Amino acid sequence: MRETEFPVLHCLKTVAPFYNLVKERTKRDEIRKNDRDFRVGDFLELQEFIPEGKKFTGKRIYTKITKILAEELKFCLKQDFVMLCLKFKEEFSQDEIDQLNKLTEQAE
Repeated sequence: MRETEFPVLHCLKTVAPFYNLVKERTKRDEIRKNDRDFRVGDFLELQEFIPEGKKFTGKRIYTKITKILAEELKFCLKQDFVMLCLKFKEEFSQDEIDQLNKLTEQAE
């Protein structure tokens, strides 16, 4: 359980075909195991991953969680999984950009 209410930056491995759909802005959600205490307002750094070579490409996309669906989808999601609804970086307000910049600086 998280002790702070401030947003967190979650760095997530994202397999290339799904990464490309997010990059093209045709995929606005992520289904993930909720093992990171995701919260609305948190940021995601989706890192492109090639499973065949077991390597990261270095490509990243930043998004923000706008809604989390779990109970509504319990009939079709595995236990402890959630759907994260996403907002893309180009849709961020200046305050959201500032928050993300602060979080990425702290992560380095």
